[in-house]
Amino acid sequence: MDHLEFVLLDISAALIEEWQLALKKYLPKDIQAKFTIIQSNLSTLPPPYDQFDCIVSPANSYGRLDGGWVEHAVNRRPQLIDKLE
Repeated sequence: MDHLEFVLLDISAALIEEWQLALKKYLPKDIQAKFTIIQSNLSTLPPPYDQFDCIVSPANSYGRLDGGWVEHAVNRRPQLIDKLE
């Protein structure tokens, strides 16, 4: 699993800052290197981050099982469907 990388994204500068602080506080440096934090939304991700294997959304924390945010983003940007398949 050495090749595993994570990209965290959100539009909130405050959340980005909290993620950065938490990674520094709780993860060893070699694990921190596997994380990239981007202030963006899914529809405006810059290359190379617009290529991915999966999307994990916190939408289910609200008990929504209808696709919610991820479905909305994919429907607004149909080329994402090709990336997810």
